[in-house]
Amino acid sequence: MGIPYGHKNAILNTDGCRRSAVDEAVRLIQKCSEVNLNLIILWKAYVIEDNKQLILEGQHHVSLDVIGAECLSFPQKQEPPEMTLLKFTRSENVIAPVRPSTEQLSNLIKTSLHYPESFSHPFHHKSLCLVPVTLLLSNSSRAEVDVIIDLRHKTTSPEALEIHGSFSWLGQTQYKLQLRSHQVFSLQLKACFVHTGIYNLGTPRVFAKLANQVTLYEANQQSSMPALIVINDI
Repeated sequence: MGIPYGHKNAILNTDGCRRSAVDEAVRLIQKCSEVNLNLIILWKAYVIEDNKQLILEGQHHVSLDVIGAECLSFPQKQEPPEMTLLKFTRSENVIAPVRPSTEQLSNLIKTSLHYPESFSHPFHHKSLCLVPVTLLLSNSSRAEVDVIIDLRHKTTSPEALEIHGSFSWLGQTQYKLQLRSHQVFSLQLKACFVHTGIYNLGTPRVFAKLANQVTLYEANQQSSMPALIVINDI
């Protein structure tokens, strides 16, 4: 059996009244938690600074709208001080400037010799045999380097004479030059021989130093192997 029309409207009105009553109750409960307070909080703190105990005091202004909610005071604008005190500190350990080691200074210049492995010469027609040799110098640093090339044999001992024989360098015996950063320089030399044999051309001594220094350092050769050349007769 159906519900009369008038009864349906009565039920709907009753439900609407119930929902309105519940909403009103919830709103009243929420209003109980609402406040409009401006709190002034006075505080005092004990701090230790530079082995001295200090007492700091201050206050914060806090606006509270709802009980139980987290609230913060507004940050105050800090005015920059008109004058600040300078604090001078003295370092106990003075760090000395790092200087290049002897090994590093010995590697300022890289050297290499370029020459034929063997050379034939008619000694019965011409007693002096001249062989072109190229000494390649490379500045491996970023600074200017002063270089001295000494072509005189380091020793005149009998053992050295057995290795070098009558071999000698033709022309001047010493060169001075300056190489820029990472510059490669080619020096043309002539080796002089008076008879056949096997000779070691690795006798040039190369000394180098930074342009702003005084001490010279002998350059390490790129290879410890001797620079051998075979002189033949035709």
